[in-house]
Amino acid sequence: MQTFQPDSRAIAFAARHDVAGFNAGELERRRLLGYPPYKHLIRVVVTGPELAPALRALEELREGLRGDELLGPAPLLRLRGKYRAQLVGKTDQPRALATRLASLLAAATPAMRRAGLSAVVDVDPQSL
Repeated sequence: MQTFQPDSRAIAFAARHDVAGFNAGELERRRLLGYPPYKHLIRVVVTGPELAPALRALEELREGLRGDELLGPAPLLRLRGKYRAQLVGKTDQPRALATRLASLLAAATPAMRRAGLSAVVDVDPQSL
């Protein structure tokens, strides 16, 4: 195995074949940080011809979702010539957050269309 981080926690557990130890530590870390399986994640990705409007749209969503635990907005790599950015929310109540997001996105749809932006909401995404 090759790595730039030979002292990393995951590599140390793998070298010892200690799956149980890794899982116990990882579950505790996820509990403390509020990641699955202890909380749900909701990811919003906005795509458009330029990065700045996508980030602005996500900032406005973030403002509308005050009080929730949110990460971002953050730019992502371009895909098929389009700029992308994401906002990730952590929640105990995914339906409630998704409903609020849907309402905010519905209100923002005309402005987003004029800017050439599209949005995708993913509850419990498989990857970030």
